[in-house]
Amino acid sequence: MKVALINPSVQKVIERRYDRPVFPHLGLGYIASYLRKRDVDCHVVDAKMEGLSLPGLLGRLKEIRPHLVGLTSMTHEIGSVHCVAKRIRELFPDAKIALGGVHATFLPAETLRDYPEFDFVVSGEGEETFFDLYNTLSCGKPNVSTVAGLSFLEGGTIKTNPSREKIYNLDALPFPDWENFPVAREYPVMTSRGCPFECIFCANPNGRVLRARSAESVVSEFEWVVNRFHPQRIVFWDEGLTFDRRRAEAIFDALIKKGLQKKVKWYAQTHVLSVDYLLFKKMKEAGCVSIGLGIESGNEKILSRLQKKTNIAKIKMAVKDAKRAGLPVEGYFIFGHPYETKETAIDTIRFAVKLNPEYPVFGIMVPYPGTEVLRMAQKGEGDYRLLSKDWSDYNKQLGHALELAHLNRRQLELFQLKGYIYVFICNLRLISLVRFFFKYRKEAVAFMKKMLLRKENHGPEAI
Repeated sequence: MKVALINPSVQKVIERRYDRPVFPHLGLGYIASYLRKRDVDCHVVDAKMEGLSLPGLLGRLKEIRPHLVGLTSMTHEIGSVHCVAKRIRELFPDAKIALGGVHATFLPAETLRDYPEFDFVVSGEGEETFFDLYNTLSCGKPNVSTVAGLSFLEGGTIKTNPSREKIYNLDALPFPDWENFPVAREYPVMTSRGCPFECIFCANPNGRVLRARSAESVVSEFEWVVNRFHPQRIVFWDEGLTFDRRRAEAIFDALIKKGLQKKVKWYAQTHVLSVDYLLFKKMKEAGCVSIGLGIESGNEKILSRLQKKTNIAKIKMAVKDAKRAGLPVEGYFIFGHPYETKETAIDTIRFAVKLNPEYPVFGIMVPYPGTEVLRMAQKGEGDYRLLSKDWSDYNKQLGHALELAHLNRRQLELFQLKGYIYVFICNLRLISLVRFFFKYRKEAVAFMKKMLLRKENHGPEAI
């Protein structure tokens, strides 16, 4: 029984880092290695990273001739991934098609109801569930009702099995199966799963309990990736890298001791509460070239509502410490928090200008499934107005999912544009501004087209 794991390419590139990535899909890498270790005939097609067209993907599948297909999808891609599933069904009418990913995890029944080409939905971590599904289907009379973490359609009725317990010993998992992916420029390394914070805009599919790998396991994988694939950069994929300071320092010390910082540079994201100057300094010595920090807002009341346990003073200190250690900061800001107004949005831009992150990123709130923000928007709380039930609109850069009573969609988008312009211009970074818009020129063109086609003519007050 052959298995094909697929990361489908998108119909239209919106965010190049995610729509045309230079790194392989981490979830499929883990599932593939888990299956192969158990002698499953498993094939992977990362069509998104390879830039494969739909005909190219289908051509690859004709060579594989799979019996079980696993697809992954983010929320805004679910419609296009279902179209891919339809084409796969036409080619292989007897094959079973399973969908995994964050969207399916939080909306398994709705996904099966609205997208009938999917036979199964795998919720949560996919390694054990997908292997159990494979084993069950390999039997003469499969009974998938015994597979924990699985939803399926039976006799016209959607059934959801009990949830599967999370994997707590992450060191027991084999490293992602990068041998069966094309060689990439970047590779992700995951040091933990789960997050103890309860941010209202984050679905957090891995749970609220941090499950961390040992420093030895993390460094061993890092070293293997560097020596085997010679990437330009490694990205630590989880925000839990620095939550346990002792473990973090052990990782950084080992990277330095092995001389790996001389072979490759790396990037990480983390929480402002789990870092300081000395840790940033150690990170830089270990090969870190930039750090991502979720800043979110420049208004104290807004920050207090996010349940992220940060405030203006803590954010300022973290950014100051990173810059003092010589680490460029990638600062993430969001417009469209609950009860956001023009005044609070202006606070965010002013704060961004003052912080002056080397790489500012401004997004618009998206009410993703599984988040408190979606629940609020559906009930009209937080001054929210839900604009669309079309999942393709649930994109933080060029979406159209929600607006607020005191900030319509066009105003949010103008604030997003002004955020970039003000950070660069007010800090006299004109060359950086030109470089930024040249690098993201396709996204900028798409953004301006969207703005020009919008019917509303309202705009935010001058800052």
